[in-house]
Amino acid sequence: MRPLLVLIFLGAFATAAPVPKAVKKQDDKTTLVGTWQITDLTVNSRKVDASYDTFTFDADGKVTLRRANDAGGGSSWTWTIDPSMTPRRMQWTSNQGRNEWELVYEVDGDSLKVGFITKGAKPPASVEPGEGLTLYIMTRNTSAK
Repeated sequence: MRPLLVLIFLGAFATAAPVPKAVKKQDDKTTLVGTWQITDLTVNSRKVDASYDTFTFDADGKVTLRRANDAGGGSSWTWTIDPSMTPRRMQWTSNQGRNEWELVYEVDGDSLKVGFITKGAKPPASVEPGEGLTLYIMTRNTSAK
């Protein structure tokens, strides 16, 4: 009789609702792809007008900076990321390979902070306005084509 009780007991749990599959979290590279509208810009902790209106990251590793009144293609760079560092790091290289920038970044849903580290400056401990950092704060432009 006991084996029958054990089987009934186990059978009750076997008919429970299935466990939902875990939601796959997007990686940073996938999350960054798209057009981002600049909402705030600081240089060495001082608030300034944004010199570019949008950054567009594509899946092939190209980023384009565009001004609102720029009828041309804007300025393009290649980008790579290292999300394992704290804060997360990004590298931009000019198309000619002559200029490279080290950046810190923080992405949270439709909010993005990208900080260009002044050459020779120590990388910051956080992605916040500070000395030696040009910080762009952006939101995802969901109306961009």
